[in-house]
Formats: sequence, structure tokens, C-alpha cells
Amino acid sequence: MHPSEFKRIRKSVLKLSQSELGDKLDLSNDSISRFETGKYPVDKRTEFALLWLQHLELHL
Repeated sequence: MHPSEFKRIRKSVLKLSQSELGDKLDLSNDSISRFETGKYPVDKRTEFALLWLQHLELHL
């Protein structure tokens, strides 16, 4: 997942702060920031969890 897509989902779809998303994914605010800036690649577990949250937001 591209960093800009990660950030777009967090901000535009989920409407969460980095801290709020970190709480939902059991990750630190720093980890979320690093995913969004491309300093860390988004691992598959995190990508799946983010996409699942997106699915729930759009379909429930």
C-alpha cells in the first residue's frame, strides 16, 4: 500500500487522527506517522486491518 493511500483512508474515509487509528490497530502514533511518510513499509497485517476498518465504515 502506498503511503498516500494509507493517509487518505485514515483521514477521508475513517476520519481518524493518527493517535485514534493507532489505538484501533494497536500501534503507536509514531508507527502511523512512519507508514504515512513512507519511512516504514505498511506490513500486510496493518494493511488488512486498515482495509477492514474502511470496509466497516463504508458498509455499516
